[in-house]
Amino acid sequence: MANNSEPEPDLAIVKYRKDYYATAHPGPEDILLLIEVADTSLAKDRHVKSVLFAESNIPEYWIMNTEEDLIRAISLS
Repeated sequence: MANNSEPEPDLAIVKYRKDYYATAHPGPEDILLLIEVADTSLAKDRHVKSVLFAESNIPEYWIMNTEEDLIRAISLS
């Protein structure tokens, strides 16, 4: 991740790898979709994490807004 940051999403859909990522965490090239479940973190998820994920070339990022009961899909590529 950019700036040595390693944001932790609530859910990550990643490409298949034979070792099931036992030897290393998935990198940006392995990630297909990241999902955040947001209530109090909504502003950070929208304005901070989405920028970091876009800079890392993550193709798709969803925010599940629990306050408004909606899902916002952000295409980052």
